[in-house]
Amino acid sequence: MQNNKFYKNEFHKSLIKTILTQIRRGETTSFIGMPGIGKSHPLYWIKKHASKNQSKIFIIPSDLNNLVSIEDLEFYRLLLLELTEAIEKRFKNKKILQFTKEQYEKTIGCKDSLLTFNSIKKIVSYLISNTDLTICIMLDSFEKGQELSSSVFNTLYGLRNLEKMRVVYLFVTNQDISRIFQPTKTGSLFNLINYNKHWLTPLEKEETYKLAEEFASLLDSKLDKTEKEKIWKISGGHSWYIKTSSKLFAEKIIDKDTSLDELAQLSSIKTRGEQIWENLDERSKNILKRVAKGEKVNKRQISEFLKETGIVKLTKNETQLFSPLFEHYIQNIVLGGSEPLAQEDKTPDSKRKGLSIDLKHRVILRDGKALKAIFTKGEFNLLKYLFKNESLAISRDEVAEVIWGKEARQKYSDWAIDKIISRIRDKIEDDSRKPKHLITLRGVGFKFIGLPT
Repeated sequence: MQNNKFYKNEFHKSLIKTILTQIRRGETTSFIGMPGIGKSHPLYWIKKHASKNQSKIFIIPSDLNNLVSIEDLEFYRLLLLELTEAIEKRFKNKKILQFTKEQYEKTIGCKDSLLTFNSIKKIVSYLISNTDLTICIMLDSFEKGQELSSSVFNTLYGLRNLEKMRVVYLFVTNQDISRIFQPTKTGSLFNLINYNKHWLTPLEKEETYKLAEEFASLLDSKLDKTEKEKIWKISGGHSWYIKTSSKLFAEKIIDKDTSLDELAQLSSIKTRGEQIWENLDERSKNILKRVAKGEKVNKRQISEFLKETGIVKLTKNETQLFSPLFEHYIQNIVLGGSEPLAQEDKTPDSKRKGLSIDLKHRVILRDGKALKAIFTKGEFNLLKYLFKNESLAISRDEVAEVIWGKEARQKYSDWAIDKIISRIRDKIEDDSRKPKHLITLRGVGFKFIGLPT
């Protein structure tokens, strides 16, 4: 979660230009990259270019990671919220603002998904009639939408048909879009999803150097050429690995002589490997296991997604993974079995009072006994982070990054964060209205206390 000054370098210029050109022509497009590759970076520049006064594009940025739950109504509410906020930022026309406000206030609390969608439809229709802009609905983390009902995809297609050259979509995902969205579910929208595919590949060497410099500068540090070269070699141009290794260099935790094995043992590096791995589909995982084991893999078996995103590199004589760190993770964690838990990861003392966390069994305990509540992956990962930083002030930016794993996000939804915090309180507090464990620090963020006083 960085401010706009962070984006000094406009990487992937050609890709950004192509996508903007297609949007202006009224074409829907898909933007696909491997998990953690740094999609927020080019998306920032796409939105920045579109927001210029002379631009004929109006972008409605909507991130499905901000959904409180994967339900049709919540999806429409999120889209209505993002549409309203985007209009308030872009337009000064009082009639447009008033019409949008009326539709928003009338249905944001409505429990009928179709009525909520109808408000979205009315606002978009009003924009079409009163502006000459191309309306682009950007659906980030679109892979989350696979759990939505087929009616959502039908309504999205219908929204585009209000005026085909004026309403377009930009689908953004980190998974194999052709596999997770089938025609039986998406209907007429299927062809649009797969029409213009653009692949975000790892950064080249010089771009990796520049991004590493930017990350280090945030910590008031500088990297020398040897350090940047090492970051390039171990990261494979992957944004998550670049950020993490730059931070490790800046904090003097590693140096140019640190071995690959030593690097791979660090919890922050392991976490990045886990985040990439867990966001891949099973078919991709099976192929990557074989590549990591050095098995000969028929190139026809390697999916378009793995090849075009650069996860797998194909040469004339061999097949390689994009990063030696990720290859090490698969070889030693995935295939080699879980390594011994670090000191801070050990199962807590069953006699401990207050709240504690059992990472081995992925449960939260009160006075040594497991809570009956079921925690989602995002909730548990946030609790894990809170326990590790117990009694410290945690910013909303930190919370958002832990939950959604995004790098340098331009914005996030306070509403979504508050909903997740509220759900966690319902599960861990005796009285969620008077929390004793997960405390709000006004203007700062949150603080977690395992054993309240």
